[in-house]
Amino acid sequence: MCEAAVAWGPGEPFSMEQIHVIPPKKMEVRVKILFTSICHTDLNAWKGEIIICRVIESVGKGVDDMKEGDHVLTIFNGECGECAYCLVQ
Repeated sequence: MCEAAVAWGPGEPFSMEQIHVIPPKKMEVRVKILFTSICHTDLNAWKGEIIICRVIESVGKGVDDMKEGDHVLTIFNGECGECAYCLVQ
């Protein structure tokens, strides 16, 4: 368990929540945020206007194009539950 400031989407209010961090599932990766602060760039990311670099912390079974330590760009994207990426099991 860890405490996290969570925004459920661009422009949504942040809430402090206890979250359970589990190992990645098949075709998933877990990204470790090395450091952060609240600045104009963070606000732009929260608004969905820019993307921010992160580092892969671990990968799930079937992920062969990324590995621990790779730098990645993440965006605030929801899951539609219907496209090919959402349906990968």
